[in-house]
Amino acid sequence: MRRLPLPRHAGRVPVFVVVCAVVFVALYAAVVLLYAQGGKSDAGTGIDNRKPGLHVMLTPREIDAAGGRIRLDLTIDAGDTALISSDGATVVTPFRLELSGAETRSLVFDKGQALAPVTVWMRTSGAIESWPFDRHAARSLLVAVADPSGAEPSPVAVDLGFAEHHIPGWAITLADDGVRGLSVADGVEFHQYSIEAHRASATIAFAVVLLALMVIMPVLGLIVAIMALRGRRRVEVGFFTWNAGMLFATPMLRNFLPGQPPIGSWVDYLVVLWVIAGLILALLISVVAWYRWGEPQPVIAGQDDPLSE
Repeated sequence: MRRLPLPRHAGRVPVFVVVCAVVFVALYAAVVLLYAQGGKSDAGTGIDNRKPGLHVMLTPREIDAAGGRIRLDLTIDAGDTALISSDGATVVTPFRLELSGAETRSLVFDKGQALAPVTVWMRTSGAIESWPFDRHAARSLLVAVADPSGAEPSPVAVDLGFAEHHIPGWAITLADDGVRGLSVADGVEFHQYSIEAHRASATIAFAVVLLALMVIMPVLGLIVAIMALRGRRRVEVGFFTWNAGMLFATPMLRNFLPGQPPIGSWVDYLVVLWVIAGLILALLISVVAWYRWGEPQPVIAGQDDPLSE
């Protein structure tokens, strides 16, 4: 018996499958590693306990990217000052803490007051429409004054640090800008600090992979539709349900993006809109192919043709 020749493209299929498998495994490993790295708590930036003055620690708790705010817990510890009791629980000498950029700018601690964490909202600048590459920054001037209501308020040295924290999907940094100056109001020295929040690497990788998968959908739909239109593949009714299923799944995938970027972000203009357009075009080409190559409904003997009436 004579052996039939192999198809011309038979040797290319295994190579294509191997390449796809390698790309899939590489992407999977990269996303898993980035997720494992981003799942760890940030150790923060501590303060040297040997430094004099007040030690102010901030613990990030929440990021409101749409509202342009960061919620932090502010706790105060003393260096070698006489402002706070030896056990660090109560205030001995009243003092005022000025934190510009916060919604509650001035924090007053009265004598005998228990030191408990204070919730502070910092205003940030940033465009969430740039998701997932958006950055939200806040700059703050820090000033501390002892006995603010007295006849001669005295400045207090103050340092700012980040406590250990973890906000899923975000990375937050605190930096001393090295800017020093005197407050115009009372001549007290201030320090300027910068807080910046950006998306974690795992969030960016997840978003890029999901957007790439969305782009692949209309490409596959157009390939099948064009092949059917050219007569290289038989027209099947399943083409329509397949394209329609991908079309209706696109908004769901859009809402599944981590961080839920607002409607009108760049992903909507550059990716989602054209994914929908490509799927509708594939559906239209499938209809034209069905009209061109589809066979009419056979007429059964003895039954009238409804189209002839």
